[in-house]
Amino acid sequence: MDAHTVPEHAIISVSGILGFMCMEEKVVKTETRFLLIMKILDRTGQIEVRSWTHKIADFSTHRERPLLLKRVRVTAYAGTKMLELLDGGGTIVETEFPHAGDLETFWKEPATA
Repeated sequence: MDAHTVPEHAIISVSGILGFMCMEEKVVKTETRFLLIMKILDRTGQIEVRSWTHKIADFSTHRERPLLLKRVRVTAYAGTKMLELLDGGGTIVETEFPHAGDLETFWKEPATA
């Protein structure tokens, strides 16, 4: 399933290589909060995943490895689709799943111009 074509607020599962992570400091109603931003990618492209409640440490062991995120919410900002991790254990993270080997192969392929 292409996450970019799914309607907003849908709950989906998505897999890919965790290729990027950072924390951004944001001011929300005069309160400073931190937003986790990750990008997962596969042969078809990439999508951004965000969370206000998770930290980089929660995903640091998954960097540049196959990852399956079960139950993420599709959302959009300025017309760009992205995914949001659900709070309170709502999103399940798995590292062993049927197509993980194919994702590892993809990640090890040489980059093409």
